[in-house]
Amino acid sequence: MISILLIASVVDFVLEKKKIKSSGCLLKILMCFSVWRNSEVILSVKEQKVGFIKSMDSIRFLSMLWVVTGHTFTFLIPPDTLIPGIQTCQSYWWKNLLYINNMGGSETACYAPSWYLALDTQLYLIAPIILIGLWFSSLIGSSLAGIGSVASVITVYVLYSIYDLPADFFGNGNTNLLYDMIYHKPWIRCPPYFMGLLVGYFLAEFGSQKVKIPWILAIFGWILAFGLGIACMFCTYDYDKGAKWSIFARATYYNFSRIAWSIFVSWVIIANHMGWGGPINNFMSHPIWQPLGRLSYCAYIVHFFTLFWFLNISDHSMHFYSTFQVFIYYAVPACLLSYIFAFF
Repeated sequence: MISILLIASVVDFVLEKKKIKSSGCLLKILMCFSVWRNSEVILSVKEQKVGFIKSMDSIRFLSMLWVVTGHTFTFLIPPDTLIPGIQTCQSYWWKNLLYINNMGGSETACYAPSWYLALDTQLYLIAPIILIGLWFSSLIGSSLAGIGSVASVITVYVLYSIYDLPADFFGNGNTNLLYDMIYHKPWIRCPPYFMGLLVGYFLAEFGSQKVKIPWILAIFGWILAFGLGIACMFCTYDYDKGAKWSIFARATYYNFSRIAWSIFVSWVIIANHMGWGGPINNFMSHPIWQPLGRLSYCAYIVHFFTLFWFLNISDHSMHFYSTFQVFIYYAVPACLLSYIFAFF
């Protein structure tokens, strides 16, 4: 692979030097591996086409920082943590190739973060059902999304009643069972995905119109959206401290915290795109986020190895002093390294 990169880069440099256009199928394929050409595309900062959702790049980066931060706190790990994963990959590597590695339990998981790749692929494959419905009628498509979401909510309540699952990974209960039965299953994760499809449809239909709303209504929308987001993060505070919740309360939180968070993110996307964001939109839609947004998917794939390496290179034990200390000294550098590795 390194040889191909070097050859492609040298050929690209020579063609550029002699002002020769790359023609021919094989030459164009070779140019796909050129370091110069790929670097130019990845690092370019430019005005996007009309209809482009400019805030998405910043959302991708901030989501990646969120994931790395969460995993930094979760995986302050001993050096032998990856050994079981290596053994699992030797037996179940083929599930990753088929994008079904989220269908088994944790004992069959090869490379922990890859469950998201499988889940995203599975939901992508069923998305045309709703998209075709939206093509015929917004009512049909919305109804299909609603039916799928309601079925998912009911499934969560049923599974909680059968297995007495915890509300999250930090409170009382069998967290391994929560991971195996619910956490990465497509029939549980589908409501936010369906909401994203509806948001995309809404922006495709009305995004170019830039509908004006009173500023007081926009502020109210932002307050409500951030209120939902904050509630999703902190409403389990007493539960994670050891409080007992009923099965119904735990299932309700698991169901509607994800839906509420999706509403929060949907408002951020719609409000910024429609021009209701003000300074928030100016920040989130800045072109500087474009390179980071392009690299976020690959950064997610490599961040787990990056975290493992970064948290285990020290020759002495790590000590927890504060949340801020872990964020600044571990999460931010690990995220930066993940993007550097993603680029190369």
